[in-house]
Amino acid sequence: MDTDCSRVLRLPGFYNHKYGRRHLVTVQSLAREVWGPERFPKFPADERVGRVATETTHRPAKVALVGHSQSERDWAYAKRALARGDSEDLVIVAIATWRRLDKHNPQYYAELTVKKAIESLKVDSAQRAAPALDR
Repeated sequence: MDTDCSRVLRLPGFYNHKYGRRHLVTVQSLAREVWGPERFPKFPADERVGRVATETTHRPAKVALVGHSQSERDWAYAKRALARGDSEDLVIVAIATWRRLDKHNPQYYAELTVKKAIESLKVDSAQRAAPALDR
């Protein structure tokens, strides 16, 4: 079940002003049982990407972010994923799968995007390691 962010981010104690008559947001407890992370199935990281890519029946609408191309957003995703420890292959599969309908050769596009993200992370790391000379 998908839930939009406006519903998830409604905080109890505040008013919902979406309609003409404002409504106080409250909490309803529909069950006594609380499920923690241990109650959900565990999937290996590489299986998670495959599940999302193959089980998705629709693609969200493309959001036009001012000043950022889709390639820039994919590159930023690759940098974040690699920085958090996702494998190169996993990131390549994720991008290639997501762009399979947009790119002539999504595998090449994904490999190039990940390669550039790795290079950028190396530069970022070197800059952080270099002593600050202007202090």
